[in-house]
Amino acid sequence: MKHGLIILLLLINTALIAKESHSNQLTAVPDNSRFSIIQSEASADMTFRLDKFTGSVSRMIEGNRGPIWLKLKREKHAEDIQQPQRVNYQVFTSGLNVKMIYMSNIHTGVTWYLSENSKLGIFWKAIK
Repeated sequence: MKHGLIILLLLINTALIAKESHSNQLTAVPDNSRFSIIQSEASADMTFRLDKFTGSVSRMIEGNRGPIWLKLKREKHAEDIQQPQRVNYQVFTSGLNVKMIYMSNIHTGVTWYLSENSKLGIFWKAIK
């Protein structure tokens, strides 16, 4: 009985450690920091650098000499209001699906989702 309980505890502990290491998508930074790097748990090639003040987002891609940041375009939205020199945006990535990546203005709630088309490539499409 004791051996079964010990084995069960070891299995639970191993599962918790595996879950923790898999779900680390970003590191903790101060709330008022300007930049953050976010990676989708669903795909390592969905790594982004967010300027939380301006909402400018770049995606890491492989260039000729190594990784580079490619700035993504964002559709305009009338309710997208920024407060100067303050955090205005956040990015959410789902661990379930790469198509579930969103950016939102934390003051107005305006939200964009990551979209793709043949002319613009990957860009932020406004949810109206």
